[in-house]
Amino acid sequence: MRKRSKKRNTSEPGMRIRSARLSKGLSQMKLAERIGISYQQIQKYENGKSQLTLKRLSQISEALNLPLSYFIGDSNGLTVSEPEITYGELNRDELKLIDLLRKINNKKFIQLLIDAVKLLSGLKQG
Repeated sequence: MRKRSKKRNTSEPGMRIRSARLSKGLSQMKLAERIGISYQQIQKYENGKSQLTLKRLSQISEALNLPLSYFIGDSNGLTVSEPEITYGELNRDELKLIDLLRKINNKKFIQLLIDAVKLLSGLKQG
């Protein structure tokens, strides 16, 4: 008897929601507040764990100021404010760092942080 492997249910609209949300500098909490649902529900949509209704997708597209077609159709010619960069799934700490970094308005501070992270990432952990 073969054991079923647990596959992650990926969702194209969910991945596009996550990409658009991050490019707009919004946390799951902020997006959820804009449309009146819990951040956990946004998380489920992004991870493909919960089905999106057309009405909900329309609310999300409005909250992110993007056309509905960006989420459901071929996005040729449609762009979000920044190019999509895929690094795999981000954990809570990584998302928190991104959220905090985007709140810093001083380019010199941002560069200092980048330099510090580069330095720390080169250190051997013992």
